Amino acid sequence: MLFQSSNCQDIEKYFRNTFVKLKEFGDELFLIQQVHSNRVIGLDQTGDLFELWLSDDHPYEVDYVLPSKTVYQNGERVTLLQRIPARQYKRGLCADNTQLVDVLTGESLPVDMDNLICFVNKPRFFTLDNIIDGQCPKSSALNGRMSYHSHDKSIRCDHKVIGSFDVATATVRHNKLFTAEVAKLVSNCIKPIKVYANE
Repeated sequence: MLFQSSNCQDIEKYFRNTFVKLKEFGDELFLIQQVHSNRVIGLDQTGDLFELWLSDDHPYEVDYVLPSKTVYQNGERVTLLQRIPARQYKRGLCADNTQLVDVLTGESLPVDMDNLICFVNKPRFFTLDNIIDGQCPKSSALNGRMSYHSHDKSIRCDHKVIGSFDVATATVRHNKLFTAEVAKLVSNCIKPIKVYANE
């Protein structure tokens, strides 16, 4: 969408109180808080004020593609980010069109700068080797859809338990419907991992 003076009402409607990226700043997030006829005002990731001046002579394009479903490492927890399909009115990322959930507890998390920075900063994924070596949090993102939780030894796809990983015996037991996904996790390991598919 073009940000310019003549469509400031549309900017207000679609982008106020949402998070966006601006092309010159890579993965940095900006929260749009106010829209006026001549400028947009908000906060950057550090909490500093930013202003984007609006002009019909020099429109500025904001084209932020909302992310789809993914899990990511958010400090000591794994968070599931997913869009709310029926509520796509806003074009920036916000609680109206996106929800964040702690994969282990099911607790809803606020759609705020702190929780989103971990997502846009592309945190690393852990391997089963890292888990065996004790080099990761108790809840660990394994890839964009799967995670491991030492609390109950579960391997989850999104928030559904699809298997378990016994660290002491380096054994994965999983639902046979997820054989390909588990095989990919194991293929990233140097250590020998035993794998059994349950009926």
